[in-house]
Amino acid sequence: MSDAASRSEPSVPSWRPALFSTTTAVVAAGAATLALAASVGTLLPALLGVVAGAALGVTVIAVGTATRRLTVAVGGLLATGSGLALLAAVAGAALTQLPWPPVPPVDVLAVAPFAFAFAGVATGFGAFAAMRDLSPLSDAGLTAIRLLGIGLVPAGAVAVEQVRLPVPPVVDAVDALRARLFVPGRPPPGLEAAFVPFVELMALLFVAASVLAVAVRRVPLVPLASESARPAARAVQGRLRQLCGAGVAVAVLGGVAVAVAVGFPGLLARVPPGVREAVPGVAVAPLPRRALGVGVAAGTATIVGLRFVRTVASTRTRLSSLPVVPLGVGGLLTLAVAGTHESAATTAVDRAGSDAGRELLDQVLGTFGSFTLLAGVVLLGLVTAIAVTLGLSALHATRLLGSRSGTQIAGTGVFVAAVAAGIADGAVVVVLGGVAASLFVWDLGEFGATLGREIGRAGVSRRAEIVHGAGSAVYAALAVALGVGTLAVIGRLPSLPAPPTTVAVVAASVGTVLLFLASR
Repeated sequence: MSDAASRSEPSVPSWRPALFSTTTAVVAAGAATLALAASVGTLLPALLGVVAGAALGVTVIAVGTATRRLTVAVGGLLATGSGLALLAAVAGAALTQLPWPPVPPVDVLAVAPFAFAFAGVATGFGAFAAMRDLSPLSDAGLTAIRLLGIGLVPAGAVAVEQVRLPVPPVVDAVDALRARLFVPGRPPPGLEAAFVPFVELMALLFVAASVLAVAVRRVPLVPLASESARPAARAVQGRLRQLCGAGVAVAVLGGVAVAVAVGFPGLLARVPPGVREAVPGVAVAPLPRRALGVGVAAGTATIVGLRFVRTVASTRTRLSSLPVVPLGVGGLLTLAVAGTHESAATTAVDRAGSDAGRELLDQVLGTFGSFTLLAGVVLLGLVTAIAVTLGLSALHATRLLGSRSGTQIAGTGVFVAAVAAGIADGAVVVVLGGVAASLFVWDLGEFGATLGREIGRAGVSRRAEIVHGAGSAVYAALAVALGVGTLAVIGRLPSLPAPPTTVAVVAASVGTVLLFLASR
C-alpha cells in the first residue's frame, strides 16, 4: 500500500486507552470547564464551545477516518453544524456584552467570554477524541480536504443570486408549464373542447403511476420488515404495484378514447349525457392534477433518495473518485437555506433590540438579500470547521502534541478556562482548582494511554487505574490547599498591603506542576 493510500484509510490500533482513566479524565474536564465558566457567570459561551468541540470531534471521525461514503456525507453535514456552533460560541461571547444587532460604535469587549468559548471547544473536542480512541491531529488534514468540496454548491448558488445570471427565461417557462398543468381554468363548454385538458390529465396520470410504480418496486419494504411481517409487507407492496398498473392502464385507455373520438366524430353522439357533463369538469379540476403532481414529486424523490443512499453507502468505489458525496451534501445545505432564509430574516428583524438595529438589518438585507446572507453564514461555518481542522493538522505536522492527543487538548481547555476565570476576577480557590483540574486531566489521560499501550485492548487494569486516579486527586487537592494557605498567610502579614493574588496563583500553579511531575 502506498503512503497516500495509508494516509487516506483509517488505521485500527491494537491497543486502546484504559477506559476508566479516560472516562474519569473526560468527565473531570467537562465538569471543570463548565463549572469555571458558571462561577463567573459566563456559562453560555463555554457550553456552546463544548458542543462545537464535540461535534468537530465527531466530524473528524466520520470524515477523516470513515470508509463508507454515507458516513462521510453525514460528517459533512455535521462539519457545517460544528462550524456554526463555533461561530455561535464566539457570537454568544460577544452578544453577552452587546445588544442585537451590534450597532457601531462598539465598545471594547471583555476577553474572558471569548477565552471560555475557546476553552469549551478544546475541552469538547479533546474529550470526545480521547473517548473514541482517535488520533485527531493526524486525521484532521484528510477531514479538511474532504470538506472543501461541500461548499461549491452553496457558493455557486450565492454567485447566481448576486451576479443575476440569465435564468429568468427558464423560470418563466417552468412557471408557464406549471400554470398550464395545475391551474387550467374554467371547464370548457362542450365535450370536444375538453379533449386537450383531458389528455393533459391522462398524461399526468400516466407519468405519476409510472414513477410511483418504479418507486414502489425499489423501496426495500420486504427486506426491512421483520420475519413475521414479511408476508404482509410483500402483500402491501404487490397491492401498490397493482394500483400503479391500474393507473397506467386507465391513462392509456383514456388517451385511446380521445383518439377514437377525434377520429370518429359520430361516436360522440352515443356518449351518455352524464359523461358529457362530467368529463369537462374532471378534466380541469385542480385537485386531481395537484394530487398527481404530488405523486410525481414523491415518487421521484423516493427514487433519487434511494439511489443516493445506495451510492454513498457502497464501498466498491474509492471515496476520492466520487465527487457526488460533497456535491450532494452541498446541495442539501443549499436546499435548506432556500427553504428557511425568509423566515430567518423575519425572525432576525423582529428580535432587534432597537430601532437603529432594525434599520441596520433592513439595509443589509436589502443590499445582499436574505438568501445570500444565510448561505454566507453556512459557508462561514463550513470554512471555520475547515480552518480548525487545518490548524489541528498543522499542530500534528509540527509535533507540538502527541499522536494520541485527546486528553492533552482537553487538559489545555481546562487550563484556559482557569486563566479566563482569573481574568474575570473569579475566586482564587476556583482558579487554583481549575489549574489543578487541568493537570489532573492531563495526568490521568496520559496514564490511561500509557497503560493501554502496555496491556493492549484485552487487558484488565481497573485497580491500577483507581489507585493512580485517587493519588492524582490527592495531589490536586494538596496543590489547591497549598495555594489557598499561601494566600491566607500572605494576607495576614502586617507588613504587606493587599494580598498579592497573582503571585499566589502562579506559585500554586508551579507547585501543582512540580507535584504531578514528581508523582509520575
